[in-house]
Amino acid sequence: MTLKENPIGVPGVSRIMDTPHREKCMNRYYFIINPVAGAGRASKAFDIIENSLTPKGIDYEYDVSLYPGHAIELTRAALARGEKCIVSVGGDGTLREVAQVMAGTGAALGIVPSGTGNDFAKALGIPMNDAEAALNTLLKGKILPTDAGLANDNFFVNVAGFGFDADTVANTDSFKKKFHGMVPYMLGVIRTLLRLRTLDLKVTANGETFQVKSIMFDAANGTHFGGGMNVAPLADTSDGMLDIIIVKALGRLTFLSLLTKFVKGKHTALPQVMYFKAPEVTVECKQHSLLNMDGELGSGTPATFKVLPGALNIIVPDLR
Repeated sequence: MTLKENPIGVPGVSRIMDTPHREKCMNRYYFIINPVAGAGRASKAFDIIENSLTPKGIDYEYDVSLYPGHAIELTRAALARGEKCIVSVGGDGTLREVAQVMAGTGAALGIVPSGTGNDFAKALGIPMNDAEAALNTLLKGKILPTDAGLANDNFFVNVAGFGFDADTVANTDSFKKKFHGMVPYMLGVIRTLLRLRTLDLKVTANGETFQVKSIMFDAANGTHFGGGMNVAPLADTSDGMLDIIIVKALGRLTFLSLLTKFVKGKHTALPQVMYFKAPEVTVECKQHSLLNMDGELGSGTPATFKVLPGALNIIVPDLR
């Protein structure tokens, strides 16, 4: 999605209303369900939620997303008729579709993480693959103004970048027709490692420009990607900054030996890694590369990554 396709207008972050009071926006819930997310887990999760909502007498409505981009249409229609609390039931892809329309509107966004990865929900502390716990967050949680991002005017909520991760997404897609769950991703990682590319980058951030040979560049709003890899352990979804991760050029075996550190978030001080925060970063790449935005491929280098401070009002657990 580009900005021109967004009727709400993502850049209008300055138009965000004050965080809505619970009594104004959370006495009714509108759910958008992706029935194929998590190999059917989203549908099962909503069945559990619906069985709990009905006895409680809570007002709700729902629709099912039937094709790519359908959740965008459903969200637009929901906002147009005055819905104040819209809940994404699915994975990161469904969340991105819903969130890109809600950005800047002031409406509350709920998340029932029930896809394959659910990476952005991890950063927010929303319970994973537990419908009852996710419902409890919706009913008793708090509303947190949360950042989002733009990659060449394409909206993302979690992580955008290119190189190893984008190549892995492309390779993973080629295995999805034969395998399910995390198997396509693991096979995609293996194929990407066998075809590992070195990229020549020119990076401008925080008033400085430098050149570096790299195999991966990411701008992170959330902490995890790839179904649990803790790529940006220092990320804060409400700090008005993107966490920039650049993995310098290295061999396959060296990178493979470091993967466990990336999974655990122990890579930030490694000499092979550059890690810093910035509100905006511009990157030129000698080798044209597609961008990965929350697991979806699009646009390409050169690229500019920008943070959208407080673009979303997300319902998160209230730990007080």
